[in-house]
Amino acid sequence: MPGPEIDAFAAAALVDADPATAALLLENLVDHNLLITHAPGRYQLHSLIRAHVRVLADSDLESGHDGTRDRVLAPNRRKE
Repeated sequence: MPGPEIDAFAAAALVDADPATAALLLENLVDHNLLITHAPGRYQLHSLIRAHVRVLADSDLESGHDGTRDRVLAPNRRKE
Protein backbone atom coordinates (compact mmCIF):
# COMPACT_ATOMS: atom_id res chain seq x y z
CA MET A 1 0.00 0.00 0.00
CA PRO A 2 1.67 3.17 -1.10
CA GLY A 3 -0.36 5.42 1.21
CA PRO A 4 -1.94 5.26 4.65
CA GLU A 5 -5.23 3.85 3.35
CA ILE A 6 -6.55 1.72 0.53
CA ASP A 7 -9.82 1.18 -1.31
CA ALA A 8 -11.18 -1.73 -3.35
CA PHE A 9 -9.78 -0.34 -6.62
CA ALA A 10 -6.20 -0.18 -5.33
CA ALA A 11 -6.59 -3.56 -3.63
CA ALA A 12 -7.86 -5.00 -6.92
CA ALA A 13 -4.68 -3.80 -8.62
CA LEU A 14 -2.56 -5.33 -5.86
CA VAL A 15 -4.11 -8.77 -6.15
CA ASP A 16 -4.84 -8.56 -9.90
CA ALA A 17 -8.59 -9.04 -9.38
CA ASP A 18 -11.79 -7.13 -10.02
CA PRO A 19 -12.88 -4.45 -7.47
CA ALA A 20 -15.87 -6.48 -6.22
CA THR A 21 -13.64 -9.44 -5.34
CA ALA A 22 -11.13 -7.09 -3.73
CA ALA A 23 -13.88 -5.49 -1.62
CA LEU A 24 -14.89 -8.93 -0.32
CA LEU A 25 -11.26 -9.69 0.51
CA LEU A 26 -10.89 -6.37 2.33
CA GLU A 27 -14.00 -6.99 4.41
CA ASN A 28 -12.68 -10.45 5.26
CA LEU A 29 -9.48 -8.82 6.57
CA VAL A 30 -11.57 -6.38 8.62
CA ASP A 31 -13.49 -9.33 10.09
CA HIS A 32 -10.15 -10.84 11.17
CA ASN A 33 -8.90 -7.54 12.65
CA LEU A 34 -6.08 -7.18 10.13
CA LEU A 35 -7.54 -4.02 8.59
CA ILE A 36 -9.36 -1.11 10.16
CA THR A 37 -12.29 0.55 8.39
CA HIS A 38 -11.21 4.18 8.33
CA ALA A 39 -14.27 5.48 6.44
CA PRO A 40 -16.84 3.75 4.23
CA GLY A 41 -14.84 1.98 1.53
CA ARG A 42 -11.48 3.11 2.98
CA TYR A 43 -9.21 0.78 4.93
CA GLN A 44 -6.03 1.12 6.97
CA LEU A 45 -3.54 -1.44 8.17
CA HIS A 46 -2.83 -1.84 11.86
CA SER A 47 0.59 -0.27 12.54
CA LEU A 48 2.22 -3.65 13.32
CA ILE A 49 0.87 -5.18 10.12
CA ARG A 50 2.09 -2.13 8.17
CA ALA A 51 5.60 -2.56 9.59
CA HIS A 52 5.63 -6.25 8.64
CA VAL A 53 4.38 -5.53 5.12
CA ARG A 54 7.04 -2.85 4.67
CA VAL A 55 9.77 -5.41 5.48
CA LEU A 56 8.27 -7.88 2.99
CA ALA A 57 7.95 -5.22 0.28
CA ASP A 58 11.55 -4.11 0.77
CA SER A 59 12.77 -7.69 0.38
CA ASP A 60 10.68 -8.07 -2.81
CA LEU A 61 12.20 -4.91 -4.29
CA GLU A 62 15.71 -6.07 -3.40
CA SER A 63 15.10 -9.38 -5.14
CA GLY A 64 13.66 -7.70 -8.25
CA HIS A 65 10.02 -8.69 -7.69
CA ASP A 66 8.32 -5.39 -8.42
CA GLY A 67 5.18 -6.68 -10.15
CA THR A 68 2.92 -5.65 -7.28
CA ARG A 69 4.16 -2.08 -7.35
CA ASP A 70 3.69 -1.98 -11.13
CA ARG A 71 0.06 -3.20 -10.82
CA VAL A 72 -0.76 -0.46 -8.30
CA LEU A 73 0.83 2.26 -10.41
CA ALA A 74 -0.73 1.01 -13.67
CA PRO A 75 -4.02 -0.63 -12.61
CA ASN A 76 -5.57 -0.59 -16.09
CA ARG A 77 -2.91 -2.92 -17.44
CA ARG A 78 -4.16 -6.50 -17.00
CA LYS A 79 -2.32 -9.74 -17.57
CA GLU A 80 -3.29 -11.55 -20.74
